[in-house]
This record gives sequence, structure tokens and C-alpha cells, in this order.
Amino acid sequence: MLLVMLVVVVLPLVMVVLHMHVDIGGGRTIHQIPQEAEPAKSTQADIGSEDDNSNAAQRVNIKDEGSLHRLVRETEENNAIIGFFEKGADGGVKDREEENSAYQLFRKAATKNPKVPFAKVIDADLAASFGVDKLPAIVYMVIPENEQAIHMRRAQFFDDLTMYENDDPNRIFGTWTPGPGFKAWGPEQALSMLRKQM
Repeated sequence: MLLVMLVVVVLPLVMVVLHMHVDIGGGRTIHQIPQEAEPAKSTQADIGSEDDNSNAAQRVNIKDEGSLHRLVRETEENNAIIGFFEKGADGGVKDREEENSAYQLFRKAATKNPKVPFAKVIDADLAASFGVDKLPAIVYMVIPENEQAIHMRRAQFFDDLTMYENDDPNRIFGTWTPGPGFKAWGPEQALSMLRKQM
């Protein structure tokens, strides 16, 4: 009975050891590395798994004023970060592969701020309709409570690229509302807003 138990317990262990170590003679042994199954191949480009992007912010391309307004209006916090970039010869963002470019900063910031949607605009005319005439520009847009207009500020980030939400009305460079469109913001509007907050 004891012999049967030893054979049942020890034999599989010996088989595992023999499978992992192969004697090639002369006192030398090759240790085999367990083979992993090859990943399934796909005809689609892999831009990361859901796990890789689970902490990334939503990123979308904006083609018109209405889409941008809906993006800001329909988020939980009524805010978004919009990257305005020059269009390259291939129709994508110009210089998007350059390390430390504004676009690379924009992409990295999207992974650090998962609760804020990010969108990019590569149409200079659309950028101009939001008061952005110098590209590239990364803009924080928010619709404050009890307001209709989008308030626009240059986006600010901490060193770790988390967003700094600056609510100083002096940092606003303009507002945008459907219909009238862009309206420049100055010290008078900032002072008026500060008075309302008092």
C-alpha cells in the first residue's frame, strides 16, 4: 500500500522534474523554459486593452461648434479639455510624434485626468470660432452653474499632469454660446463675475 502511494505521489513529481531538466551528457543539463501560447493575431491595430485605457479620459475628435458645445454641456461636471492643433500634411496633428510636443502633453494629461473628457480640434477655422488664433493651444472649457456660456481658460497642469482647476475669472480669455458664438473676456467681465460671487 505504501509503495502504491509513493508511486502515485512521487511519479508525477519525477515526470515534472524530467520535463523541466534534460540531461545532455557530460554532467550537463538543459533547463527548458515553459512555452507560452502565442497570442491570437488580429488584422486590427492594437491601441491598448481596456485595462490599459481604464484610467484614461475620454478622447474624441471635434468637427464642428455644436459637437464641442454638446461635449462640454453633457458631461457630469460640464467641462472638458480641448486641444487645438495644426493639421499636418497627412490630415492628422502636425508634429504629433515629436517628444514633449503640445500633442504629447495633451495625450499624457488625458491619462492623468480620467474624469475630464479630452477632445482635439485640427481645423484652424473651428479653432478661430472659439477665439483660439495661435496653435497649438490646450484650453479648459466649463459651463458654470446657472450659466449658458462656455467659459474658456488656458489649461493648467501640475508637474504630474493632473489638471489644476483655476476658477479665477481673470484667467478667462473668452466665452462661447450657441448663436452669438465667441465673445472676448476682459477685466470688466471678471470684476462683474467677482461681484456676483460675493
